[in-house]
Amino acid sequence: MKCLIIGGNRFVGLRLSLLLEKIQGLELHILNRTGQAPHCKSAVIHKGDRRNLQLTFLDKDWDIIFDFAAYTAPDIESSFAYFKSVKRYAFISTVSVYDFGSNLKEEAFNPNTWNLETPTDYSYQHGKRVCESLLAQKRIFPVLSVRFPLILGPDDYTHRLDFHLENAKSGEPIYTPNEKAQFSMIHAEDAAQFLKWSVDQKLDGPLNVASNKPISMTELLAQIELVTGDKPRLATKDTPESHSPYAFENDLFVNVDKLNQAGFKARPILDWLPDLIGKPNTNNPKGFVH
Repeated sequence: MKCLIIGGNRFVGLRLSLLLEKIQGLELHILNRTGQAPHCKSAVIHKGDRRNLQLTFLDKDWDIIFDFAAYTAPDIESSFAYFKSVKRYAFISTVSVYDFGSNLKEEAFNPNTWNLETPTDYSYQHGKRVCESLLAQKRIFPVLSVRFPLILGPDDYTHRLDFHLENAKSGEPIYTPNEKAQFSMIHAEDAAQFLKWSVDQKLDGPLNVASNKPISMTELLAQIELVTGDKPRLATKDTPESHSPYAFENDLFVNVDKLNQAGFKARPILDWLPDLIGKPNTNNPKGFVH
């Protein structure tokens, strides 16, 4: 089996490549802009820009492609123009394709019917909607669109959880417009394990991949206090210094019945969040403690 990872040189992609390297009979290739993946021992590493695939000299036929690096129409169109035979194209999407809502099922955003002529607003949501819709409507090869929620891990380069831990420790307030709003999460290890598991599955179309139950800001801050002893306090006014990276106005959590029925279950948030709160971020040069 020949497998290509586009992008994904850290966090979930890094975990996935380490998992795939262990599969006997799987030939792993990785394409990124640096041409480096020092964590890999046996993968073939390619240097190049995903929008100029013709300059990478990659093969054009693959059993599976994991695309971590598509955010706009030109990204997907480059794949259409270059690859010839792909048995499954796993596009790393996001629950951000949805508008706010509770218990959102996959059909809440349908890439088969979404209007590709919708005026561009240059948002992350719009870009991922375009990518999913191009893949679904042109249907050049079978596509699995993996809709991940907030992804957390001990090497999270976004440091979004660190923000809450540092503010709680220093006594600085945290602003959110709705502390009761619930949102989905998944651990980076579970996200990578799902992608590895999907290699041998016949999955197609959009799929929500998240922990079964969501969490609210109230619950998140309670966990921080329970683990660290630092009591977070909420801000009454929104400022750049206090604005939470998890500041949701309303619920944004997904239904994972389809995922569970397929045979995969991500760990519950409260099974891994306390441990994550209590450990240092290994990808944090500022030395935040969590």
